Amino acid sequence: IQSFPDTMAKIPMERSRMYFQLAWMHAVVQERLRYVPVGWSKKYEFGDPDLRSAIDTIDTWIDTLAGGRQNVAPEKIPWIALQELMAQSIYGGRIDNETDQRLLVSFVRSYFLERAYKADYALVPADKASETAAVIAPEGSSREKLLEWVSRLPDSQSPVWLGLPANAEMVLLASR
Repeated sequence: IQSFPDTMAKIPMERSRMYFQLAWMHAVVQERLRYVPVGWSKKYEFGDPDLRSAIDTIDTWIDTLAGGRQNVAPEKIPWIALQELMAQSIYGGRIDNETDQRLLVSFVRSYFLERAYKADYALVPADKASETAAVIAPEGSSREKLLEWVSRLPDSQSPVWLGLPANAEMVLLASR
C-alpha cells in the first residue's frame, strides 16, 4: 500500500478500498509461491507488472463509472468484469494449470466483490480447526489508516491466511 500511486487518494473514495483489496490479493498470490507445490503447482512470476496492470484496470473502470463524482455505490461497480480481467488476463494470463486457475479465480472472487465494502468483511475467515481468528478488513479509506491497520498485523501469520491448511509448513518440509 505504501508504494501504491498517489491516485489512491483520488476520488471516488471507493478506489482506496479496491486498492487495498488488490494489495491483499497480490500479497496472498505472491506468498503462496513460498509453498510450491502446496500453494501453487509451480512457480509463477507474479510481480509488480501484474500489480501495475491491475491498478490501471481499477483506475480505468472506477474513473469511467464515477464520472467525477465523490462516491460510487459499490453495487454499481462492474464486479464480474473486474473479476474476469483479474483472473483471466492480468494474473491468470501466466497460469497454465487448471487447478491453479480455479484457485486464482476463487481468490479474485472473494476479494473483488460488493461485500468487501461492508464493515465486517473478513479477508480471512475464522478457522476453528487451527484456532485462527478471522482477519477483518480495516475501516477507513485513507492510506494512513490502511497502513496503520497493516502495521498492527502480527509478524508471523498462519498459512490459513493464504487459504492453505494450518500445517502447510510441515507438509512442505515433508515433501522436500
